[in-house]
Amino acid sequence: MTPFSNRFAIRGRPALWGVPGPAAQPARRNGADRRRRGFSPLRYWFYGQRRRARRREDQGYVDVYDPLVVGVCLATLVLSCLDAYLTLLLISNGARELNPLMGVLLSHGLGLFINLKIALTAIGLLILILHKNFRVVGQVRVLHLKYALFGFYALLVAYELMLLA
Repeated sequence: MTPFSNRFAIRGRPALWGVPGPAAQPARRNGADRRRRGFSPLRYWFYGQRRRARRREDQGYVDVYDPLVVGVCLATLVLSCLDAYLTLLLISNGARELNPLMGVLLSHGLGLFINLKIALTAIGLLILILHKNFRVVGQVRVLHLKYALFGFYALLVAYELMLLA
């Protein structure tokens, strides 16, 4: 074998002395082009993160959220809506609102009460989900506060259902 053959060419570089390199050879690709596929950012919420290797947990803000975290936030928002509905049912049966802010909103109208209650809960949950990797007091992460908030709303709705029974 002579030193002028293509076998001695460095991979990825064209061979010297006029011998055609890999760039002149036909492409050996198979399958569809991945770049042509549509991109759905919501796909990562349902199927998990793009990267399989975990980085440090305390890195701050992230661009992909765990489906469990998003599900807990949505369930908390649904429980907040159910709480508003059950509160209105209890008030129509003779109960009174114990939260002073919500009591003032109720005196201004039902629409304002419902809209602000759900909006305040949604904004609070959005702030919590954006800061999920931050620590509040010592080792307490914001992620744990979201789970505690969900449990609080679940207990509150259960209590209101017990009052209605």
